[in-house]
Amino acid sequence: MIQKNNLEVLKNAYPHVYEKLINMDSSYDGDYMVVNGPNTSPTLKIIHNQEQFFLHSKYDPMAEARKFVEEYHDHAIDSYIIYGFGFAYHIREMMEKNKDAQIFVLETNKKIFKAAMENIDLRDILTCPNVKIYLEDNLPDFADRLKQLLSIDSKKLIIHSPSLKAMPNELREIKYLLENYKIHENTIKRFGDQLAQNFAINIQYYDKNVDILFKKFQGIPIIIVSAGPSLDKNKHLLREAKGKAIIFAVGTALKPLFHAGIHPDLAVITDPQDIVYNQLEGLDIEIPLIILSTCNRKVAQNYKGIKFLALQQGFELAERYSRQQQHQLIRTGGSVSTTALDIAIRFGCNPIIFAGQDLAYTYGKSHVKGTYFYKEIEEYRSLRAVPGNEENVVYTSSNLYAYLKWIERRVREEKNIRFINATEGGALIEGTEIMTLQEVNDTILKGSSHNILMKLRELVKNE
Repeated sequence: MIQKNNLEVLKNAYPHVYEKLINMDSSYDGDYMVVNGPNTSPTLKIIHNQEQFFLHSKYDPMAEARKFVEEYHDHAIDSYIIYGFGFAYHIREMMEKNKDAQIFVLETNKKIFKAAMENIDLRDILTCPNVKIYLEDNLPDFADRLKQLLSIDSKKLIIHSPSLKAMPNELREIKYLLENYKIHENTIKRFGDQLAQNFAINIQYYDKNVDILFKKFQGIPIIIVSAGPSLDKNKHLLREAKGKAIIFAVGTALKPLFHAGIHPDLAVITDPQDIVYNQLEGLDIEIPLIILSTCNRKVAQNYKGIKFLALQQGFELAERYSRQQQHQLIRTGGSVSTTALDIAIRFGCNPIIFAGQDLAYTYGKSHVKGTYFYKEIEEYRSLRAVPGNEENVVYTSSNLYAYLKWIERRVREEKNIRFINATEGGALIEGTEIMTLQEVNDTILKGSSHNILMKLRELVKNE
């Protein structure tokens, strides 16, 4: 009876969703099981990608929904975009808590939606004028829908984590996109006050905005040096590349490089925490430094070299400041290495060469030796196996995996740039050519000559 009543309403309210539902394969292939908890509110037990989990709490899904909504409720928001319809406990709670707000619900798993229709009376949700439901089960349609919804003013995107876990494997690109958003959101949530405090100081202590360097290095090779474990293998070869390509280091790689006698042409620092200043402490350097607008303020306050400010998309204060000062924004991708890649692309550099960009725990290590964050990995159960550059399989974390996928998407966007992975270890990055750093020196950089520091100083002076 529940299913029949729901389908009658769905047919009138959402005919396109109704058509998708009645034409789908009705089998559940053993991965989905409806479970009734102590208070008789059903949930779904799911086995997906060899992981077992519940779509909602098996003890009290309604209490869980209240907690979920309290976390995301905001009086200043007019529209909520929620990924994950689930069994709609959180949707109904959001309706009650935000009676005047528009609620847009995206779902990609037809089996879950069908199970909800069979077990939960959804008529109040299906007929609510403030709620719009979209069942998008292919990548282009989902991307178009999400783009359309994100153009709405005064909105908040909310991700129901169990629904994200249950996303069909053929839509994994959507999953990567939303996982990356979640990482960004968690960073904002965790460091919100600190980001604002850092921003207020940093905009007082920089020399120039980094956008004065955009398109000023057309066709010049650049080596983005990250702090992955493989850097121990080939960092000495960067001496030979000096003066032939821009040596662009992330902050974490500075100490290992300087201790090896290698002075980068440029570095970038993004971390908001105090510990980031450890990357510069004890180093007598004044190389030009790019600081993210929310990076730890001690860097901007104390560093004596040239400081370029980078304003990032997705941080409201930076976006507002960029409009006021007419500066360009960058895309950070959630990490210092992804930030460096976006900046290198905007410089106009070609080719872009990666070194130390493992994006995995190569040799069972987290970073190159000599960094504050270096540690040996002993527990692999929570890690993901991915194809490697030199090994069939390497292991990575969910965060590093999200950065890997972000880099691959960013590489795909640039049809006229050659990307070379000279990391000599770590995860395979689709869209890049694999070469050793020695091969890069012997071929691509042979005969090349550039005085990068002089060019940077001229650009600052002329501006």
